[in-house]
Amino acid sequence: MKVRIEIMGPIKRKHGENPITAELPDGANLQYLMKQLGYNETEAKFLVYVRGEERLRLNSTLCENDEIKAVLQVGGG
Repeated sequence: MKVRIEIMGPIKRKHGENPITAELPDGANLQYLMKQLGYNETEAKFLVYVRGEERLRLNSTLCENDEIKAVLQVGGG
């Protein structure tokens, strides 16, 4: 299946394109996608993922033609 992900902020990698279109096996989750893109588990945990208006977790199952946005969580005080 094909999915698209747009990674915003200082944690995006140089993949030559953004958003990135990735080919994944059926039933793949977000963590699998991030690993394929070169992000380790710790890096992936610091991102917030959104599909439409739905916030996703790393164990969320992806579907054909999903469009995901990922942004770095920021905190401050």
